[in-house]
Amino acid sequence: MPLRVFTHWKTRWSIDKTATVTVREQLIVGRLDTQIGQNGQEGIDRNVIQVGEQGVLEIDGKVRFGPGVRVLVGPNAKLKIGDRSYITANSKLIVKSEVEIGTDCAISWDVQLMDTDFHRIAEGAVNTKKITIGNKVWIGSRATIMKGVTIGDGAVIAAGAVVTKDVPPGAVVGGNPACVLREQVKWVP
Repeated sequence: MPLRVFTHWKTRWSIDKTATVTVREQLIVGRLDTQIGQNGQEGIDRNVIQVGEQGVLEIDGKVRFGPGVRVLVGPNAKLKIGDRSYITANSKLIVKSEVEIGTDCAISWDVQLMDTDFHRIAEGAVNTKKITIGNKVWIGSRATIMKGVTIGDGAVIAAGAVVTKDVPPGAVVGGNPACVLREQVKWVP
């Protein structure tokens, strides 16, 4: 059987014995080439991949996590990432319920996806809602995708956007909170 996971030696893995990690084709984690000096890598954290009790991490093809990406899948939570998608440096995927990322997605530097707000209001439960990212979605640097959001196929999320509501297919959104700036766009990876 071919090797399916390639990882930088400083990557910190924490996989609960009851968790399920499935890599259908290939997962590359961190920077794998050898270099002398910093070469533009200042401020990049180490990779952390954590899957809690009964958690699920499903890699459905060839996927790449850049340097410093943190993937935190909580107990009973699920993260699924489609073929040919990549997540670049220092991005964070925080999954307490479910996050699904489609195929051919480009997720830029310092992006944060959170399907939870972490805190209770009064006596209520912690509020979590699934995030769904369609196919061929481009998420710009330092964007934040909040709980309950569905991003349609072919959408573009501008750098620094805070996405709190659903994004139509083929739309460009930006701002805080994000709003539609253009419609019916096609981007070329």
